[in-house]
Amino acid sequence: MSTHPDHAFANYICQGLQYGFRIGFRHGAPLQSATLNMESARFHPQVVTDYLQKECSLGRMLGPFSEAEPLPRLHFNRFGVIPKGTNTGKFRLITDLSFPTARSVNDGITPDLCTLAYTTVDVVASQAAVLGVGAQQAKTDIEAAYRLIPVHPQDRILQAVRWNNQVYIDPMLSFGLRSALPVPLLGRLHHGCSTQHSTLPAVAVCVPGM
Repeated sequence: MSTHPDHAFANYICQGLQYGFRIGFRHGAPLQSATLNMESARFHPQVVTDYLQKECSLGRMLGPFSEAEPLPRLHFNRFGVIPKGTNTGKFRLITDLSFPTARSVNDGITPDLCTLAYTTVDVVASQAAVLGVGAQQAKTDIEAAYRLIPVHPQDRILQAVRWNNQVYIDPMLSFGLRSALPVPLLGRLHHGCSTQHSTLPAVAVCVPGM
């Protein structure tokens, strides 16, 4: 990162990876904690338990804590599970950070911070055409990309959940967070290529022919 042309951005990335990224929440905005999880979580209790245990073992979820423990003031969100892909038998846990309306975490995040334009196949193809004969393209997926990006401790308290009378705090980017995609701005990292497009968790790169 020391050779990145945008030193302020490079510092933002390094500081964020070391200490956690702010999610853009306006502290002081009205909040109301959820009291029940979504039906999909209650229909698949073992899926939820296995997911939380796995995330805790990987250091991507803090807990479980007893509600009797002296914890900081937490905001609790409801969550559910959805199938991951078609007929895979796997599920993804989604935290509903938009509930309840007008008193949710997402409501406290300024929409201006969350503008995102997805790259299209046409854009990548046109860039390859500009680079000319011999241009090469590559695409890669980042496994569990959200779960690799830490959230700042001052914002982690907004990402608490309850399960089986225990408390968990999510210290990483959550599926369902309004600002999850724009927060790290990872698409600007690969400045050495002629053009690069990032739609976390996928990255597409076009480079000139050798």
